[in-house]
Amino acid sequence: MDDDQLQFSVANKQYISKKIYRFLDTLNSVLVVYIQITSFFYSVFLILSAVLACFLADFINNLVHIYIDSNDRYTSLLGPFIATFHTHNIKQRYNYRNIFNMYFFGFCIKFQLPLTPVFLLTLCVILPENESLPFFVIVFWILSSIAEFSHYLCHNSKSVFLIQRVKLIIPKEHHKKHHIYDGVNYIF
Repeated sequence: MDDDQLQFSVANKQYISKKIYRFLDTLNSVLVVYIQITSFFYSVFLILSAVLACFLADFINNLVHIYIDSNDRYTSLLGPFIATFHTHNIKQRYNYRNIFNMYFFGFCIKFQLPLTPVFLLTLCVILPENESLPFFVIVFWILSSIAEFSHYLCHNSKSVFLIQRVKLIIPKEHHKKHHIYDGVNYIF
């Protein structure tokens, strides 16, 4: 028997005869299964957080939209922003902008975008034991920002027809009524 075979045989006998090796093997298996189970539940929780963030981002953005649409305080400090926001209802098609220009400048006020994560991040500080809250905040904020794209694409793009058809982005025909009649057919 050569050296390698002898060492292999001795190591195998140690594994069988000493309980510590089987204990460590079992402990390793338990840890692996535990990590897999917790990872699965954490992943499910993160997915549910993302879905909730999607619905809440849509809901809050629409509440802000409804509030500003119904606001006519043009002489207030925010009056010029309100007036600019109201001009978006006049247009059925916006001037073409490249997507980065549109994202940065948009076409209406977005005061809720910086305020919302500040509020939600404050919740993260208050509730530090909730591990999925920061993920929720990030997804919520990104989706709130993407709402600008959604609205722009609803007006200007023919390439998003399929996405509109499954109602991930509002269909143009549905949204057109919002621009014709005051206070109808918001996104939610």
